[in-house]
Amino acid sequence: MSSRVERNALGLHLLARTKDPNLTRAIIANAIKDLICALCECAHILKGNVRLNASQKAKLRRYKRNLRVLSDKQPGVMRKRRILQTGGGAFLTAWLATLATSIIFPLIKKLIP
Repeated sequence: MSSRVERNALGLHLLARTKDPNLTRAIIANAIKDLICALCECAHILKGNVRLNASQKAKLRRYKRNLRVLSDKQPGVMRKRRILQTGGGAFLTAWLATLATSIIFPLIKKLIP
């Protein structure tokens, strides 16, 4: 796990547990650059760094363009923030649910005894 993801584990956990889409958008709109970059690092699931089962892949397949832009180094933080805000609540819900089970919850268990 990268140090950036570990530093932002609580923010990622909050995003994964939030059910209100307005609150999620507000968190992303006011997030610091480091949290946005941590989210983008988590988008590297396309490179096979995070194991996904068939149902998780099927849910994320329709959002592959957004995930590709987030995992790319070229676009700036403002464009990535805009994608996270306007990508739709279903995109964030599906993506954060996948991240929660594979990355965020194990990291939180390790950080908080």
